[in-house]
Amino acid sequence: MPRTSAEQYKGGKAVAKGNEKLGDLVFFKTNGKSVSFVGIYMGNKEFISATSKGVRIQSLNTKYWKDTYVGAKRYLP
Repeated sequence: MPRTSAEQYKGGKAVAKGNEKLGDLVFFKTNGKSVSFVGIYMGNKEFISATSKGVRIQSLNTKYWKDTYVGAKRYLP
């Protein structure tokens, strides 16, 4: 597994938006330039993220995550 979120986004199998499954990685451009953040999809439009405020469960339905969403990748079969 590559170390950075940008490197991780280059690998794996692309997953169409809305077809994410448990364990898929979801990627975001939080810096506005390139992929800079990754979370682990939990199902139900939610993902786990490690933030400066600790590990959190986030919703893909919030405006912030919708606006910065880049895509999802599947590394596990």
